[in-house]
Amino acid sequence: MDYKERLIEMFTDNPINWLKWAVVLAAFAAGFFIDFKLEKLLAPILKDKEYKKKIALERGNVIRAAIISETRTERVSGDIIATYKYTLDGMEKKYTVRFKYPNGAPRILHLYYLNDPRKFFCVDTGYSGQWKALILFPLRFLPFILAALIGILIKVKSNM
Repeated sequence: MDYKERLIEMFTDNPINWLKWAVVLAAFAAGFFIDFKLEKLLAPILKDKEYKKKIALERGNVIRAAIISETRTERVSGDIIATYKYTLDGMEKKYTVRFKYPNGAPRILHLYYLNDPRKFFCVDTGYSGQWKALILFPLRFLPFILAALIGILIKVKSNM
């Protein structure tokens, strides 16, 4: 059995069905294009804090904060909530952050910002970016989901 016979056996010999399969393949390719564009659009949100820290350090956008209080939560994880004070434009302000228990709260905390000194982020909390998986997981499967939906909507036939 040659390739042509195998393809006809798998996808039927109806030319309209072959056209439907071409549409499904085009939807699959479009899914990758959409995935690429959406990831580029979401890149500022998904960038790692270490990357942002590097940019802040290059720009000199770092503020030192000293701890003023530390409280352990009653939850099973035993996280620590710490409050720090820092000076910005001659005014003393407070910053509260949650740390994972084994790491604890450091006495001096470095607060980083990219452009606006009122929008800080902290790298040393012990928490990582697992929330990104909630966005990236469906995004990675977008081409397959899109192709399957189009295939179901246009009722593609297969002899598999």
